[in-house]
Amino acid sequence: MPTSPIGDLAQSYLIRNRNHSLKQDITRLTEELATGQSSDVRHLLVGNYAFLADVERKTVVLGGYSVATSEATQFTGAMQLQLGNFADQAERLTTALIGAGSSPNGATSQDLADEARNGLIAMFGSLNGSSAGRQLFSGNSTNQPPLGDVSDVLADLTAAISGAPTPADMLAQAKVWFDDPAGFVASAYQGSASAMTDFDVSENENVSLDLRASDPFFFASFRGAALAALATDPTFSLNAEERIELFGLTVAEML
Repeated sequence: MPTSPIGDLAQSYLIRNRNHSLKQDITRLTEELATGQSSDVRHLLVGNYAFLADVERKTVVLGGYSVATSEATQFTGAMQLQLGNFADQAERLTTALIGAGSSPNGATSQDLADEARNGLIAMFGSLNGSSAGRQLFSGNSTNQPPLGDVSDVLADLTAAISGAPTPADMLAQAKVWFDDPAGFVASAYQGSASAMTDFDVSENENVSLDLRASDPFFFASFRGAALAALATDPTFSLNAEERIELFGLTVAEML
């Protein structure tokens, strides 16, 4: 069978050209392996860009979910911090009230009442905390602090229980007032009646944070601090023994 011999010069040129091509292929493949990206997207897709568009869309969507996850992490962390502050204030006040009447050199009734008022203010302050400009415990009204002024709450509570003849009656009527939607919530809560919009962290998952300052979860601490703050109020004309009794009842509430 006849053959077409290749001359030495042509053969040398062919080998050099092939070596150069192989080096280019190795460099390209090494780069693609290292980066995970194709160096010739047009050749890979063969003119069909639907796959590439889908990848880009999913990348954008996943980026949005990543931002939502970061926001949810920051928001829940801030909520946990403020709940910890709330618990610390309640525990500190409870410890002070436990000592009422147990020591002749202990704090006076007026000192304890003032400490209870300040404790209630601090509790309100914790639940009025915010994160990145959004209120934590206002439900869907994230631009509005959930709790108003402590003085207004104490004034409304005083009016609601002013006829109570004994500390036990004061506590009983205070429970009714706190549980009544027209009571504490109407007097103090300024947030939304609906929960904050969920954080969508994936296509099928979301994070719901439905904990508001109007939640009955907080009422026992509010009620105990408020009643202790009213122990020396002239409206009730409590004597020393009755004040000690009231402090004891508020401790039981807060514990």
